[in-house]
Amino acid sequence: MKYLCLACGDESAWEGLTEDERQAYVERCRVYDEELAGSDGVLLYAGLREGGKLISTRAGERLVTDGPFIETKEIGGVFVVEAEDLDEAVRLASLHPAARMGEELGWYVAVRPLFTPDPGALLPGVHAGNVEKENEKGRHRPARRPLL
Repeated sequence: MKYLCLACGDESAWEGLTEDERQAYVERCRVYDEELAGSDGVLLYAGLREGGKLISTRAGERLVTDGPFIETKEIGGVFVVEAEDLDEAVRLASLHPAARMGEELGWYVAVRPLFTPDPGALLPGVHAGNVEKENEKGRHRPARRPLL
C-alpha cells in the first residue's frame, strides 16, 4: 500500500531564525534526507517551493487564487512510501528530519494511506482491460500512467 507523508512545521518559527541558524538546520537535515531518499520503499521525495495556486469553485465559476494558503502553509515537503502496513510506513516516515529533530520549530510528519481509483470510475465505460484496445482504435485519449 502507498502512503502520503507530509513534513510539517511552524513556518513563523523558521522565519524567526537567523540565516546562520537556518543553514545549521539544513546541514543537520542533509544526512537524514539522504538516508530517507535512499531507503527502499520511498517512491517520491520532494520539498515544496513558495507560492502556488488554489483552484476552487464559487457560484459555479472556477476561481484561481494565489498562495500560499493558511491550510497548507505549514507543509514543507511531501514524500510517498510503499509499505506493507501503516506500521512500516511510520517506520519509513520516521527517517525524515521533521520526525527526528526540530521540536522547537514544531516539526512533525503526518502519514496518510492513499488509494488509486479504478480507471473505469474516472472514465465511464473504460475499464482497465480494454483501455489499450480502445486506444488502438483511436476512441480514447492515450492511457495515462497513474501518478503513484
